[in-house]
Amino acid sequence: MKTAGDDLGAIPREEEAILIVAPLDRELRALRAALAAPRAGRPLPGGGPRLVRGRLAGVPVAVAATGDGPRAAARGLSALLAALRPAPPAIFVLGVAGGLSPGLAAGDLLAAERVLDGDGDAPPPDAAWLARALATGRAQRGTAVSADRILVGRREKEKLVRSLGTVSAAIVDLESAAYGRAAAAAGIPYLVLRAVLDRADEDLPLDFNRCRTAAGGVSDARVVGRALLRPRVLPALLDLDRRLALGSRRLAELAAEILARRKDEMAGEDSPRREMAAAAH
Repeated sequence: MKTAGDDLGAIPREEEAILIVAPLDRELRALRAALAAPRAGRPLPGGGPRLVRGRLAGVPVAVAATGDGPRAAARGLSALLAALRPAPPAIFVLGVAGGLSPGLAAGDLLAAERVLDGDGDAPPPDAAWLARALATGRAQRGTAVSADRILVGRREKEKLVRSLGTVSAAIVDLESAAYGRAAAAAGIPYLVLRAVLDRADEDLPLDFNRCRTAAGGVSDARVVGRALLRPRVLPALLDLDRRLALGSRRLAELAAEILARRKDEMAGEDSPRREMAAAAH
C-alpha cells in the first residue's frame, strides 16, 4: 500500500546514508576504492548520476559524480535529493580546485567556511561538519569561490583573490556554490572539501575553457584533441593527472576521518542512554 511518504520518482527506501558528491568520477576514485561492501545503487528514475553505496569508516554513504560545471552539479545533486529515500542527513562535496592563495600547494586540502560565486554568498557550509573537518588537522579553513569559467592563468587568479579582500585561504572551482545552494534548498547541511590542483602562481597547460561543452563540462575528447596539436603540453597534463589522483586520495582519507569522528561522537551520545536503559531494568 502506498504511504504518504512514497514517491513514484523515488528510489526504494534504503538505510540513511551521507551523500558524497563530486563533479568527476576521477575525483571519487580513491573514495570508492576505500568503501567497505560497495554496491551499485538503484538507477535514478529517468537517468542521472550513477550511485554507489557502501560504508566509509563504518558509516553508510552514497557516492555519486554529478558531472562538472555548475549546471551539471546543480541538476545532478537535485536529482539525487529528489530520489533518495530517506533523505541524506548531510552532503559532502569533494573535488579538486585551483589555488588562489599563494601559500597553497598542490595536494593541500581546504574545508570551506564560506562559499560564493558571481551572485554572492551561498548559504554557508554546516558549522559542526566544518569543525570536524578542521579537527582532523588535515585541512585548513578557507573560502571556495565558484567562477563562471576556468581560471587558466596566474594573472586571472591574482585578480580574483585581490577582489576577495583579506581571506585566510581561498580556492576557485566551478561547482561549490551550485552544490551549496541545492543542498540549502533541500534543507540539508553540507560540507565542501577541496584539494588544490594548480597553485596560484601556475598557468594551466591548456585553456580548458575551449574544451568545455554547451552544458559547461570539460570534454576529455576535446582535451586530447588539443593536446595532440600541442604535444609539448603532454608532460604538464600528465602531471595534472597525477595531482588529481593525489587529491582524490587525500580527500578520501579526510572524509573517512571526519566520518570516524562523527561515529565516535554518536557512540558517546548513545552511552548515557544505554546506561539509563540498563538502570531502568
